[in-house]
Amino acid sequence: MGGLLWVCNFQSPIGTHFAAYDGNGNVVAPVSATTDTETACYEFGPLGEPIRVTGPAAGQNPFRFSTKRTDNSTDCVLYEYRVYSPSTGRWPNRDPLNELGHRTLLAKRSSRIRSDAGNLYEFVGNNPANHIDPLGLLKFEGCFESEQEEFKQQFAEYCKKVKSKEFKCCLGHFNIPDRLGWKCDNPDDSLHGITIRCIHAYTGGCNPGDRAWSLPGGSIIRMCPDGLAKIGVCADGYGCVMMHELTHMIGHVSEKWPRRVERCLGCKHWND
Repeated sequence: MGGLLWVCNFQSPIGTHFAAYDGNGNVVAPVSATTDTETACYEFGPLGEPIRVTGPAAGQNPFRFSTKRTDNSTDCVLYEYRVYSPSTGRWPNRDPLNELGHRTLLAKRSSRIRSDAGNLYEFVGNNPANHIDPLGLLKFEGCFESEQEEFKQQFAEYCKKVKSKEFKCCLGHFNIPDRLGWKCDNPDDSLHGITIRCIHAYTGGCNPGDRAWSLPGGSIIRMCPDGLAKIGVCADGYGCVMMHELTHMIGHVSEKWPRRVERCLGCKHWND
């Protein structure tokens, strides 16, 4: 989303067109590099449906809503892993995140689609005004924007640590670092294939004193109220908690290896 600087058009009007964005990362006006004038204008509804598509280059520029390619014949937006239909506000095909083939690709042990996978056709929890989905895979649920940014930054930082030689030697278990590293190896988004669910009240399985919880073979890290409030104040940041929960998610049910992962990452639990 965003990041597109210019588009070279080899049809009339021929030339290079710079991309102008709105605050949500949608291309709203290609501007001719030659004449400094708008060559197209786009406006979108709340679900990304086109309201206005005008200008001589409007149909030739494919990058519009969310800076993704738009198919002129269907008005569908082509994300990296699936197609989005803004006219209906849904994905025509299911989310590959919980499909057996995609779970196998991500080296998840469970071949069963879990009951908590939810609706595989929904787009960012049916809440596109407050959530984003850069690849058609990642989803934050109930997290404030500041929390989302902190999650991404911390996850990237701790991904570097779990791939280090020092971490492997400390842990003495080479399979865990390799599997944690696998989840980190997405060049576009370090949280590839993981849903972070921020729970700000004692619901959804959270009890007082809980930091977070997840299930072996699952894809959701549930951040509990105490975890969201105390992390960074009484203990290390979100990165430690996410690596702890990812160790559960790759198949380790007991606390032995998740706590050892934290120790080797230099993390401090607030109860220690």
